Amino acid sequence: MSRRDSIRNGLSKEKFAVLNSDGEMVAVDDNRDEAYEKARHAAKKGVVVIDKNVYAKRENPKALPKNAVDIAFKAAEIKAVKKSDWLVDPGTKEGKKAVKEARAVLRESGRELYGYMLEALEDTIHRAKDTKGVIAANFSPAWLTTGLLRQNQKMAKFLEFDESYDSIGLSLLPHGASFRSPFSTSTDHGPKGASYCKFSSHECRNACLVNTGQRALESGSFAASYLFSHLLRKHPAEFLMNLMDQCLKAWEKVWYDTAKKKGHGRFIRLNVLSDIPWEKIAPGFLQTVTRMARENLGVAKDWNMSDGLAFYDYTKIPYRAGVKGHYDLTYSYTGKRDFEDGDMGDHMADILEGQPGVANRMAVVFVQKELKYQKKTQSFYRASPGANILKRSKGRDYMPFTFFGEPVWNGDRSDIRALDPKDVRVVGLAYKVGRYKDVPEPGSGKQYSLTPVVKPSEIDHLLPTFLVRVMQPDPEAPPIVVPTQDKDNRAMAVPGLEIIED
Repeated sequence: MSRRDSIRNGLSKEKFAVLNSDGEMVAVDDNRDEAYEKARHAAKKGVVVIDKNVYAKRENPKALPKNAVDIAFKAAEIKAVKKSDWLVDPGTKEGKKAVKEARAVLRESGRELYGYMLEALEDTIHRAKDTKGVIAANFSPAWLTTGLLRQNQKMAKFLEFDESYDSIGLSLLPHGASFRSPFSTSTDHGPKGASYCKFSSHECRNACLVNTGQRALESGSFAASYLFSHLLRKHPAEFLMNLMDQCLKAWEKVWYDTAKKKGHGRFIRLNVLSDIPWEKIAPGFLQTVTRMARENLGVAKDWNMSDGLAFYDYTKIPYRAGVKGHYDLTYSYTGKRDFEDGDMGDHMADILEGQPGVANRMAVVFVQKELKYQKKTQSFYRASPGANILKRSKGRDYMPFTFFGEPVWNGDRSDIRALDPKDVRVVGLAYKVGRYKDVPEPGSGKQYSLTPVVKPSEIDHLLPTFLVRVMQPDPEAPPIVVPTQDKDNRAMAVPGLEIIED
């Protein structure tokens, strides 16, 4: 059987998932009678479940839109900018003047918008103050320069075996967050479908990192992202001119150390949290900026990926291939076989076969599901359900399981996918529990408390397909995708459910 046929069968052929009385999937069979017999042996008493919709084929599946990039671009509501409107050489006198003028426009508009944002803080936890992580009392022009491209903890992590690389990025707000009031807690798309993550799934948005850590609501990082997101829509040409200048400076900064020797390779992400198609917003921008950087640093002729000086991103937009040699893309697995925009089978097959017109590889998030009920979390997940996967994969090139028959590259060694081996098709990432800032407990003396965005007991309920479960304790157990389960983790709360009493 070909790889493509295997993927199609795995995604669309009708099969029956057998769960025991604890809600654990213990077998899959395409024959109902065989599945029933397996279910009889799976539980001596109680309820066993056969759910024929786990891999069931849709009656009339739509094809994924080949113009998905155009759909995402339209949803972002950003006006396309002609090359002549942003292309300058910041190293020349004329170029420096143009960048300075563009930045003046952004400052004036940004200061006005920031005043509006501060007004929205009246009834929230954190008042404006000059404290790290909290909303600043005044707009700072430096946010447009030294604060535009930043590192988070994941991006700052070098490769375990080589400390020659790092990455920085632009953090715009995801989904519809910048299309609403400044500190809205909604994770839906904006009015009329406006979105910076048009092809994100509901489960993905539930666990979005935008509301976690130092990016929690009412933080300075969140405010800056809101500001940048609006400025890109309001002044796209000026924003791109400033962005180009900052990218060139960011690369130049790390290229030489104090001894004037070659430093480490730096990569830049333009969608740390968002998923907008830069190739549509500013055609030629990605190629022009990277070429200019390589020429300025004297490596244009013999450049290779190990030098950095390139862009990379994760994307959920299907049939988005990036720009070879300039913009490396990794498709982020949504966990849905046939979400609202069409069937995923052929698109996944194209990626795993290394076909043109799609991303170079696919990233998949794995979570560890225990065989025994965890009393502490009241679920089959520990407090940090991805920790054991990380521990088992530490120091290894590949994770100890496969996905659709493909070896799974250990993606937690570094965030820089552009440096992964060319034959890697599936990149595994362990699920990390996101936490958001909340009202502190009375008498704790703390400014705020940290609450999990998705509690372990709610993982199967709120993230039914976003995560791929790896059953324990068998280290070679195949990954499984399970639909939504109810809170007692026994019955499956999906249409087509068949409950069999033993």
